[in-house]
Amino acid sequence: MQTAMAVPANISTVDLDFMNSEEETLLLLYFAEIENTSGSRIFDININGETKFTGLHLVRNHSAIEVPILIDRTLSLLTLSKTSNSTMSPILNALEWYQRVTTAPLTSSEDVQALASVKKIFNLSNWNCISDPCFIYPWEGINCNNGLEIVRVLEIDLSNRNLTGSIPSTLGNMTALVKLSLDNNHLTGGLPDLSKLVMLERLHLQNNDLSGDVPDWLSELPNLKDLFIGNNNFSGVIPQKLQDLNLLELTYEGNNYLCVRKEECRLSSHSHGRRGKTVSVPVVVCPIAIAGIISLLGIIIYRKKFGRKEIANSGTQGTPTGNRESRYVPGQDNLIISVPSTPKSRSFSLEEMMTATKNFSRKIGQGGFGSVFLGELAEGKQIAVKILSFFSEQGIAQFLNEIELLSRAHHRNLVCLLGYCNASRDLMLVYEYMSGGSLNDHLYGRNKSKYPKLGWKSRLKIALHAAQGLEYLHTNCTPKIIHRDIKTANILLDANLTGKLADFGLSRVAADDVSHVITAVRGTAGYVDPKYFTTHVLTEKSDVYSFGVVLLEIICGRRPIDITLSEPQVDLVKWVMPLVKEDEDFMNIKELVDKSMDNNYNKDSVIYVAKLAMRCIESKPIDRPSSSDVVMEIKGAMKYEI
Repeated sequence: MQTAMAVPANISTVDLDFMNSEEETLLLLYFAEIENTSGSRIFDININGETKFTGLHLVRNHSAIEVPILIDRTLSLLTLSKTSNSTMSPILNALEWYQRVTTAPLTSSEDVQALASVKKIFNLSNWNCISDPCFIYPWEGINCNNGLEIVRVLEIDLSNRNLTGSIPSTLGNMTALVKLSLDNNHLTGGLPDLSKLVMLERLHLQNNDLSGDVPDWLSELPNLKDLFIGNNNFSGVIPQKLQDLNLLELTYEGNNYLCVRKEECRLSSHSHGRRGKTVSVPVVVCPIAIAGIISLLGIIIYRKKFGRKEIANSGTQGTPTGNRESRYVPGQDNLIISVPSTPKSRSFSLEEMMTATKNFSRKIGQGGFGSVFLGELAEGKQIAVKILSFFSEQGIAQFLNEIELLSRAHHRNLVCLLGYCNASRDLMLVYEYMSGGSLNDHLYGRNKSKYPKLGWKSRLKIALHAAQGLEYLHTNCTPKIIHRDIKTANILLDANLTGKLADFGLSRVAADDVSHVITAVRGTAGYVDPKYFTTHVLTEKSDVYSFGVVLLEIICGRRPIDITLSEPQVDLVKWVMPLVKEDEDFMNIKELVDKSMDNNYNKDSVIYVAKLAMRCIESKPIDRPSSSDVVMEIKGAMKYEI
């Protein structure tokens, strides 16, 4: 590029002749201004007499331009023509001339055809390559056995791609496939027949919406070692032959209608479809049927009311366990569930829970999981016992998720899980008791009368505690944990108003080398990140958005969604946004601040936190601070209060 084809200023055109070719041609032209002059160099580019580029202008200071030209017919003449307003002649520093050469694909034709079908079905734009899937640079997510004479595709990784629709049956033709990963998408339907994949060792299909029975042909795959189908809508009974495979690692939790043994299945695949849908069936009821229904309801009520007392007389005792293996125990709906046994999760008996809570006589709360009761263990420690409601929208998956995560995540600003109880269809979580209630209680609920004036310093301290808990989840846990339900109701307080994050039923883990998780939207209205809501892409910044809403709550003293207010004020974020844009210096911050604080706050401190909150709720996740930045910023705001 340091030399160039240059002509005198009085020459207005430069012609280059090419050897005729019937093949498609790609021409790459390079232009760089290598003269320090005060004149202008502007010219047109013509191919075979047809203008391709008009008024190409070279910037001085040795900057370069590359101009690609694709020619679909014979290339014979390239002309550079000086324009009327140019003082200098055309210049050409370098060129590259490519012609398309048709070659047979190196990859097996069966694999190429199958991948072409997958590409079309899923609209995979990143597979829009000139080469075949395995040639020199394999397509994204494709691994091949390039050392053999016939190249075959061994691995396909299409996880975390936001894919929709059903799994293409053409994948069944890729008979050399060893690993197929389709985790964390939105795939639906049943498993197509992949029985020809006799080389398949790993099949990963977790976190989709796949349904139907688990097919028998899976147990006929001789090399299958990993089968991960958890968190789908599979139903029926896991084939016994599949369970009997000694070397198979099978993960299937989170399929509400899938069980291990037929006699333990109360719900069949024929009576339930997709998870979360209710199928309405017209029924004609006669008097005898009504009597039967009344009798059945009586039995259910009796079991729910007296079942605990009957089991309590069994005399079983829960003990701390050190076995990391899972054990299978009867759970809700007579399904078989696996409860992780860890050294830090104590298994309590129902008798212990009834004794501690005095037969569940003191209810202190109600959440999506179920009722919460106050209790006291034999050693004198106060506890909060959360019981899974029969009608809970969260259910067993969240129950297990909470045990798993809080058994390994320990921080002074996370609520401590002491253990669990799993007996007689009653699933319970046992926590340390937080006598101060929740931040939500102090701002709007039952503790507002007990603490009528939660001052700014206290609010700021609680926000710092919660931010430190969130920072721990995002940066110190391996793999990192995304809470997914940050809100004032999930920030609990002890007697000294120390804040701790609670309720990990909706939390998700993500490997440190993974930037995001594709998952169904969960959370609480008013706190959910709009970007996550529209894309299903969950990141740590989704938690940061929710925390920004919490910061606005402690400033404004109002709920994120309040339908009792006028329409412009219903949504806290939408109400605050225009006010801030009109007043970027927050001169009128007093209009936003909770009136119950009676002006007992440092204005600079409040403005500092308000600016932080606005950064947290930025529409683009990349523009939001990290949880570590949030901790640092809140500490900065606290300096004004010294």
